[in-house]
Amino acid sequence: MRFWSYFAIASARYQTLLQYRSAAFADLMTQILWGMIKIMVITAFFGVSSGEQPLSLAQVVSYIWLGQALLGMLPWNMDHELVAQIREGGVAYELIRPLDLYWFWFCRTITLRTATTALRSMPMIIFAVWVLPLVGLSEWILSPPADLLTLGVFLISLLAALALACGIHANARRAGMDLVRRRCQSAVPAGDHGVIRDAGTPAPVF
Repeated sequence: MRFWSYFAIASARYQTLLQYRSAAFADLMTQILWGMIKIMVITAFFGVSSGEQPLSLAQVVSYIWLGQALLGMLPWNMDHELVAQIREGGVAYELIRPLDLYWFWFCRTITLRTATTALRSMPMIIFAVWVLPLVGLSEWILSPPADLLTLGVFLISLLAALALACGIHANARRAGMDLVRRRCQSAVPAGDHGVIRDAGTPAPVF
């Protein structure tokens, strides 16, 4: 019974977040631009490098596109409704629900991460797989997985990363209940994700 309560909360929140298509389109264009800039830089480095690289250019390009497409999963932004509830006392209504507060926030965070990521990643994958070859940029495409095993490991890793990101976000919000200033509430995820995410360029390249 409790599982379906969490599912209903996540479903309703997901439908609400999917309505922000204009913002998602702006994010999509920004991420495509930054992805292409990063690829230009990496391509220039590969062009002048004479040594053997741990990853091929195609692998690094795919890594960059996946990092751009899945950027919304990182716990570096906040749920502004939860922040407002914590600051204004509305969180008291959440505490009297017959649900565990942590898992309630965890489900909200899952929808926040997956909805924004879905709106951005699917068009970006289409662009990186099918549009780039049409304009003569075949070297910049997102390469498919080598085999089904690789795809399976990637999906498992993706689910684990989503769970970790949502856990960090939910714990930061719970810690925020003991803090007053909004800046302090966002400092935990914002300060840590840049160190641990490694989403810009794969570490082996360096």
